[in-house]
Amino acid sequence: MPADVAILHVDLSLVPPQYLELAAKYPLCMNLRVRDIRKSTVSRQGVRAGDGWNGPVIVKTDLNHAGVPERFHFPAWRRALQATSSCARRVLGRAGLDWPGDYRVYPSMANVPAMLVGRRGVFVERFLPEIDQGEYVARAVIFIGARHAGVLTRSASPVVRYGNATHLEPCEAHPAIVRRAQDMGLDYGKIDYLLHKGQPILIDVNKTIGGVSPPDHPVMTRLYAQCAPGLAEWARTAVVA
Repeated sequence: MPADVAILHVDLSLVPPQYLELAAKYPLCMNLRVRDIRKSTVSRQGVRAGDGWNGPVIVKTDLNHAGVPERFHFPAWRRALQATSSCARRVLGRAGLDWPGDYRVYPSMANVPAMLVGRRGVFVERFLPEIDQGEYVARAVIFIGARHAGVLTRSASPVVRYGNATHLEPCEAHPAIVRRAQDMGLDYGKIDYLLHKGQPILIDVNKTIGGVSPPDHPVMTRLYAQCAPGLAEWARTAVVA
């Protein structure tokens, strides 16, 4: 379908080639360079057995959002992830890695169940929490074209999510995270990060915002409204460039 501007809005961690080929045909396309948002691609905190890291770790799925979109759309992905989750259920004694809230924190790599270490689809990362006033803190920056806005989420859980948040508030976006988004070509999406000893630690990239964040939350409503004009501004700037 002819159009002046397109948005590559594919809810998968790896964008299939046919979508990239189609998107490249449009004069302007948002997120055309954001093709792989797996944890192993975007995180710089990955841990492997024997690499010398002795601190706490968090075990996640390599696929974004616990691989839920892949399980929904593709039976082959679903079977592979169900096998991973089955092993996790036997070891962890509950839902495994079926949902982002199921991510698990361990005191060290030595405490991670052996069948999860080095397993395809499982990502082990340094656990470098941001804690303030006895609560865990996570930060995010929303990007819509030429604009961005930051939000801070507090939770009693080490796996901070909007669903278990005790408080949301606007915050300044860290310049390093804004630069990271620019470097990866994230024109539309969200980066989750935290500050550990004052340094920004990227923990997640999402390029299909809108369905996971709570858009009806007053803080989020204001932030999305603040960023919305960025779509037209981005298009005008891209045409001039």
